[in-house]
Amino acid sequence: MAAWGTRAQLALDSLGMQPTVGIPTGGVNLMDIPLLEKVGGHASGSYRSDPEEVYLAFQRAIGACFIDQFIPRNPLTMAAHGYGDATELRAGTGAPEIRCDGMLIDGPEAVVAHLERIVFPRLREAAALYDEEDAGQVQRLIAAEETVQERFGNDLLKVPYSGFQAFPRLRYGQYGYNHYFCAYALYPEVMEEDFRLQADLAVK
Repeated sequence: MAAWGTRAQLALDSLGMQPTVGIPTGGVNLMDIPLLEKVGGHASGSYRSDPEEVYLAFQRAIGACFIDQFIPRNPLTMAAHGYGDATELRAGTGAPEIRCDGMLIDGPEAVVAHLERIVFPRLREAAALYDEEDAGQVQRLIAAEETVQERFGNDLLKVPYSGFQAFPRLRYGQYGYNHYFCAYALYPEVMEEDFRLQADLAVK
């Protein structure tokens, strides 16, 4: 790849704790397709045919230096006034019923039950089985980041997101906001155990 562009270099220097002039700005995950097109300098309707290009044009237009979470297809799940008819409703997006591993999640007690019966044993097992000597795990993560970086070019820096840091995980996307945060407030000892087990795995 050619030398880094000015904005990507600013992000790299800042991450490397080098002296810089200016502060790097991260990308913005905007969900408004007409605004993404307008700011990115693309014609109306172009997002649906080439979401990655319009998304990246928007990021460059707003002066982004780096992006961690690259989700150019997320805006396609939205209509002008919220989720569109084609949007698959999930736990974090208003699904009428939430099930995890066959268990109905209908309140904070169900969240706790699923954590204790299913999630905690899985976390313990994952920590016990984690192979610190398996260089392939790290290589797969790096290869995925390199693929995205090639798409970005040299003017935007791809910084790690999924897979590199898995702690702490707030599970509202799994259980729904209401059920999860009610459990978070009502059962702090269970949440503490979740974070402890997550941390045990994260430091492997």
